Amino acid sequence: MTEGDWIELAGDIVVFVALALTATIWVAQHSGTIRREINSTLELLRAVQDGVREWGDKYFDADYSGDNGTQRAHGDYELIMQGRDPASNFRVPTESFVVLVQQPETGLLIERRTIQAANVALERIGSFNQYVQQQTDFLALHMAEIKDPSLPLEKREPIAWAAERISQMIHSDGIRNGAWYKEFFDALEENIGNLEERLRRPQRPRRVMIRRPSRPAD
Repeated sequence: MTEGDWIELAGDIVVFVALALTATIWVAQHSGTIRREINSTLELLRAVQDGVREWGDKYFDADYSGDNGTQRAHGDYELIMQGRDPASNFRVPTESFVVLVQQPETGLLIERRTIQAANVALERIGSFNQYVQQQTDFLALHMAEIKDPSLPLEKREPIAWAAERISQMIHSDGIRNGAWYKEFFDALEENIGNLEERLRRPQRPRRVMIRRPSRPAD
């Protein structure tokens, strides 16, 4: 080899080493980005998990199918017939479910089962909130009559029957047996567990193929 050939070979080696170093840095940065995205998604899922349970267990962790819903609704009828306030319900927020369905920047790490369960929960909670609003409006309209001890039976009883029907819709039609609520948390816990498992795995750097620059033919 001539002196020129040696110089050319040395230049090729420098280029090759530079490319390999650049690829190694890129792989390390990409791996770090993925881990940050996983941690960010975990924070989101855990926040939804804790936040929804704060109010969700109060309403939805119950079975109001069949006779359970009928009995619960009839309890409101009895209260009004006695001139007492029926058990109050309140509209619940939907933002935690919406953020999962819309998928933020880390949405690819939110699993399909989680998104499906969040969609079902949104539909159920939408119905629940609508029925609760009907109950709120109804009680605001008739509360003075309900609390009036002199209200005749023929006026009190229709109010009690109407309140019972609204309560039936809230519990039997809105909440049902709560299976959708349990499925949401099962999906959420599985998603969280899978992401935690990914973080525990050793990070193996990718193999990056770097071709040595070809030398010009003699």
